[in-house]
Amino acid sequence: MHNIFFIVLIVCVSATANSLYQFNGQTRDVGLTVCENLYGLMAYPRIIQNITLLRTSPLRIRVYLVAQGPSRAIPFSVEGMVCQVGFDQNAANAACRSQNFNNAVLVSNIDWQEPPGGSGQECIMNTDSYKSVIPCEYIMNQINCPESAVNLAECRFPPLFSQTSSCNRHTHVGLICT
Repeated sequence: MHNIFFIVLIVCVSATANSLYQFNGQTRDVGLTVCENLYGLMAYPRIIQNITLLRTSPLRIRVYLVAQGPSRAIPFSVEGMVCQVGFDQNAANAACRSQNFNNAVLVSNIDWQEPPGGSGQECIMNTDSYKSVIPCEYIMNQINCPESAVNLAECRFPPLFSQTSSCNRHTHVGLICT
């Protein structure tokens, strides 16, 4: 849990220093308000509730979490890409089963680049009151699933946003679910 806090802090510090970045052809301000919201959200203990697939190739997921705030639980979601490092057939099966498919074909080493004006190489954090878009490559890697898993939430993995030098633009993973 500490890694995501650290990475959000780094993104906020660098984004606040630069203040502006490009997203979908528009310049966005990632300033102090966004960073205060992200910092506050990540400072609380979090529990993963569910993980859904948004796109299968390259694999993009949405992770639903609940942060245990001082006075109430705060539901939020994080959306981003999955690195192939540590993503095996059991993880592929769990992801496809979550979409009511029985079979999964794992496609590794996808060399994917964000289309001009398209989304992909950013992470999106949503709460009831705000939506934050931050630049990032991957939110998940090293997914270890039991054979019987029917959702990626049943698997073990490092904290969200954990980085590894093995993940790069050539290590996106894809799925074919049937």
